[in-house]
Amino acid sequence: MLARWLIVDGYSLLHRRKPSKDAPELAVARRRLLRDIENISDALAEKITVVFDGRGSASDFAEESPHIEVLFSPGHHTADTVIERLVHEASDAGKVLVVTSDRAERQTVEASGGTTMGCGTFLEHCEGMRKRIRTTSRSGFRRAPPSTLGEFFP
Repeated sequence: MLARWLIVDGYSLLHRRKPSKDAPELAVARRRLLRDIENISDALAEKITVVFDGRGSASDFAEESPHIEVLFSPGHHTADTVIERLVHEASDAGKVLVVTSDRAERQTVEASGGTTMGCGTFLEHCEGMRKRIRTTSRSGFRRAPPSTLGEFFP
C-alpha cells in the first residue's frame, strides 16, 4: 500500500500515459484511467481521490469506480487548488500521497506535510503491481485433485 489517502491529479496523469492509437475522446480516456486505477485500488491506498479540472459530473463515475472518489474542480478553481486544499485540510497530511507532475503543486503539498510522486514513477509502480497481481493469480491457481467417493461417504 502506498498511502492511507491517494490523491491523483487526473489530467496530469492522463497526459502522462501512453496515448492510445485510437485517440479516445476525453470522457472515454478518463473512464479508462479510472478503471486502471480501480483494478489495483486495494494495493494503492485505503482511500483514492482523482481530481479533474473543469466541469463534469462525478456521479457519472460513481457506479463504474465505486472505490474511487472523483472530483471536478469548480469553474473558478483548478484541480491543483482543490488538491492542495484537500491536503491542507487532511487530519494527517503525512499519510496523504499526491500524484502529479506539476512541480509547484508538489512543493505546495510537501509544504503542507503531504508526500508526492511524479506521474511517471506512479505509472511504473502501477505496472509493477499489475505484473505481480497477474503472476500471483496464475501461480496461486491450482486445480483441485478429483474427489473420490470415500470423501463424500466415510
